[in-house]
Amino acid sequence: MPELNLPAPNLVVGRDHYMSRVKSWHSLLALPVTVDTTPMTLNELIGEVESFAFTHPTAPGIVLTTADGIIKTFTGNLITDGVTANTQYDSDYSTVITPGSITMDFTDGVVVWTETVTDDGGGILAGDDGSPAAGTIDYTTGEWSLTFNAAAPEDAYYDLALSKSYIFSEGDVQALWISPASAIYGTFDGVAVPATATTNGIAISEAMLLSAQPGLISNMTLEAEAATIVWLELLV
Repeated sequence: MPELNLPAPNLVVGRDHYMSRVKSWHSLLALPVTVDTTPMTLNELIGEVESFAFTHPTAPGIVLTTADGIIKTFTGNLITDGVTANTQYDSDYSTVITPGSITMDFTDGVVVWTETVTDDGGGILAGDDGSPAAGTIDYTTGEWSLTFNAAAPEDAYYDLALSKSYIFSEGDVQALWISPASAIYGTFDGVAVPATATTNGIAISEAMLLSAQPGLISNMTLEAEAATIVWLELLV
């Protein structure tokens, strides 16, 4: 793929070649985003992308450490307890649980005591055993509280499945892989806008990788003559 001929600093193109040289970057596959005649900044593009939710592997056998056959109310943190950590994202970015994605399967190992608890997408946890448990979940902090109608046995534990989203900002993005359905126009930090452009900015009509290393996309805006779909992939 040829390089785009622009004033220095040049846009970096050739995603696979460049990614092979920058091993620490992680790809966030994005949904298509509509770009129209209103200039859209990088932060606005990030806000439009809805594919930052990641489903963690099911975390089995999380022990209710305070269960003693008497206690009915339990607490914990679904962001940190029993969830296999993604060391790159979890250490660097804020995390929130995706509402409506939680399933907690409680048991005592011999299936004498069992209950499935899910969230309603609005912060409420509820069980399914006919006289169900009830509680709450804070999607931002991960803190949960749940009260059962009967005491949990001493050997109680639960299997957990959930999705969570990572919160990124403009400064986290190292590069942007962009593939427009039709020509769009971009303005970039330090890059002059040709006076002959039919719309404000430099015409982009083929897939390319825009690197943040020269500060090129820190003040980037994208727009189009008419609404068009652009496939975005953010690299952090």
